Amino acid sequence: MKHPISQRLGVESYGQPVELATSTTVSRKANIGRIVSDASCTNSRSMPWTERSIEFGPTLARRLHGVDVARGYIVSDVKHIYLDTTITALVTSEPGRLLAFAKNLSEQAASASEVSTFVEEPVIFVCNEGSGTWGHWVVHNLPTLIMLGDKFRDARIAIPQAYFGSRPSFLESLLFLRPTFASRLLPIRSEVTYRFDTLLTSDFLYQDRSIHPEALKILESAGSVPTTVDVFSRVFLKRVTPGKREVANLEAVERILLENGYSISEVGKSSFASQLQLWHDASHVCAVLGSDLTNIVFAKSKMQILSITPEWFSDHFFFDLAAAKGAIWSEVFCGEMIDEKTPLHTSSFRVDQFTLQEMILSMRNRETSPV
Repeated sequence: MKHPISQRLGVESYGQPVELATSTTVSRKANIGRIVSDASCTNSRSMPWTERSIEFGPTLARRLHGVDVARGYIVSDVKHIYLDTTITALVTSEPGRLLAFAKNLSEQAASASEVSTFVEEPVIFVCNEGSGTWGHWVVHNLPTLIMLGDKFRDARIAIPQAYFGSRPSFLESLLFLRPTFASRLLPIRSEVTYRFDTLLTSDFLYQDRSIHPEALKILESAGSVPTTVDVFSRVFLKRVTPGKREVANLEAVERILLENGYSISEVGKSSFASQLQLWHDASHVCAVLGSDLTNIVFAKSKMQILSITPEWFSDHFFFDLAAAKGAIWSEVFCGEMIDEKTPLHTSSFRVDQFTLQEMILSMRNRETSPV
């Protein structure tokens, strides 16, 4: 079945829209500690902004009828590929990229297997944008599911099958925030094409690389769990995704951090409750730039963040999260690539030990009181 490309610019009145969140404008001010580049970097780096205003349009729920879901995330009918309004906002600056993206979705939908599962009851669905990463789940999909689930209380909630097994913290986070959703879950498999009589979806709670205040409010409602660690703890988050931005001299980096009072945590393997506890109680968190920093949204104000960043990887998503939470952001840019990979941002790199040590000492010298 062929699917013409539908380019949706901004907010359109398709799908019987119902307002979930009103238009709002928020001001964010970044708390920037220190930004340094090691000697191997080709350019000096700075943060993209220190203060700015973000305009969020209304977030609308959409009720679609007779639509198919293929590959676990492509929503279409005989006339349209339904693209999220955040993705389509790219058209203002990158129309070619949007067109290529939509064309790829259209081809995937057309090549998907015939519909094998029909679902008559209303189902809540989000498109699992971001290839299923923790960052996109926590900031985009999780709050969206909660807002839709609270609004449409009789609808089932579609969740990828993988979240019930190999990636339990995704489902744990949803049920931690909304335990009553457990009886409403509908596992979906990426190899199955579904046809939904009624599908309920919505615009993302996200704009211009910034978390929506309503999403932040939902996530902050998680509160904290009873503490069992030092409230002034310093933590280094060890990556648990092999092959992506690996630190070639990790042992040396860990040694420096341990000598400066940091503990080493593989919190990405932990339960959601354990992750919540660590981020609520820690005063200092150091990590390689990436999804491990998503849980800034659960941190206290004035937490110290130290990002270790390869200079060829620029993602201000986490910088915005820090600004939204009032965290203090410091960053060490590393310019020595060890193993180039595709995509480039997954390449391994080396951390200059002198630069890291000097940064940690500088951060200590600036501290005048505990967080």
